[in-house]
Amino acid sequence: MNKMILISGFLLGTTIGFSQQKNFIDENYIEVTGSAEMEVVPDEIYLEVTIHEKDGKEKETIEEQEKKMFAQLTKAGVDVEKDVSISNMMSYLQYRWLRKDNIGAKKSYRILVHDAATVEKIYELLNEIEISSIAIVSMNHSKIEEFRRTVKVDALKVAKEKASDFAEAIGQKIGKAIHIREVQKNNHEFINQSVVSNIVVRQESENDMQVEFEKIKIRYTMSAKFKLE
Repeated sequence: MNKMILISGFLLGTTIGFSQQKNFIDENYIEVTGSAEMEVVPDEIYLEVTIHEKDGKEKETIEEQEKKMFAQLTKAGVDVEKDVSISNMMSYLQYRWLRKDNIGAKKSYRILVHDAATVEKIYELLNEIEISSIAIVSMNHSKIEEFRRTVKVDALKVAKEKASDFAEAIGQKIGKAIHIREVQKNNHEFINQSVVSNIVVRQESENDMQVEFEKIKIRYTMSAKFKLE
């Protein structure tokens, strides 16, 4: 809707949205994109371990297995007070409350570890006490947001360098940025992945194996418009 304003005998016509239309249409500008990538080794690896109550002559309760498991995790360097939590107690509680013969008691734990070597040690130590229900449920990095910001800034720097090079090629220079936009992101957080796909085993010799996790790839592409001078 147009407004008519009377000022000192003059009529001024103003249209809503006029200032927006003038953003950079009337500017000479160059538009470029820049991309940057970073790879980081995950330092937050979450394991899920499930304990089932054992039947037979040597019946072993969940509480007994839990005590053994905590001892083995401590050997592996895990802080059981800080980095171990219960992830699913439903079937365990059903068993304790209902005492149904057809409901087997089980208890699941979420364990936070910080490197592949500790994961390997946990697998070995828990296997010694016959706990084999272990899975990697997610991997991430504690500074992932900081890394994302860094990659975005690096991508923007690439865009600026590219714009400067192009402007120089035609005998001009770039001025201030008049528009910046994130156009593509491709960052991975390893979630619900199998152990095989995320662990790389390097065998240096017959008795020396080095286990590594695949790196998290963080990639961003930024678009920028710079004024030409």
